[in-house]
Amino acid sequence: MFDMKLCSICILMMTLGNNIYAQKGLRLINEHIKDCNKRDINQTYINTKTGKVQSLDSSFFEDGFIIQNGDTIKCKIYLSKHKISSDCYLYAIAKLSTDSVYVFSPKDISGYDVRGIVMKAHRSVSAGDTSYFFIKIIETGNVTLYDRVGVPSDEEYIYYFEKQGAANFLFLAPNKETDVYRQESYNKTSPMISKYSGPSESQFLSALSEYLKDCEGIHNKILAKVYTINDVETIIKEYNNCKK
Repeated sequence: MFDMKLCSICILMMTLGNNIYAQKGLRLINEHIKDCNKRDINQTYINTKTGKVQSLDSSFFEDGFIIQNGDTIKCKIYLSKHKISSDCYLYAIAKLSTDSVYVFSPKDISGYDVRGIVMKAHRSVSAGDTSYFFIKIIETGNVTLYDRVGVPSDEEYIYYFEKQGAANFLFLAPNKETDVYRQESYNKTSPMISKYSGPSESQFLSALSEYLKDCEGIHNKILAKVYTINDVETIIKEYNNCKK
């Protein structure tokens, strides 16, 4: 991703010493980085935004974890003004066991955790273009709900729905004007086909009610317009309670 990346990983592996879990996590990161020379749509933006990371205000670094294939590496993660910003969906700026600062993109790691907020790496392929970003976990259960704000490769706000045991998952953009199918995945070997809804609130809710129809109460309440497009988190909470 950045010119300093491979050198940075080597330094990290040396400074973390005998911590076997950290070493394992860094080996996994290093293996993943072999594929990172391919530039995606969001890469130019990331490079521009992270050009001066060494001069960031240290008071904005908070306790967190870098996640790679289930392993965690304790670190400090930068949060501008102590808030999750749109840039948090594109990269994580982290301090590990030294004062050196490292930048991780979704191509480098599986995700990261800061303030109990978990960001999961994601890949999208549309019309031959590939882009990488993080999606934020909002609710977990029989259906896990994620969101993602607009990024350079796709300026739409998107909800992602992942049902346990399902081969496919649904993603819905509340303001998308047309239906679009595209391939998305959490890794390079297990693509899942996803679908936008559009262009109206009724179509958005219709797609969601169909997706959740195995809970009759939720399905009927959506059709009866008890919920609006602003109630997605509540809908998923109630659905997960229904499926317990």
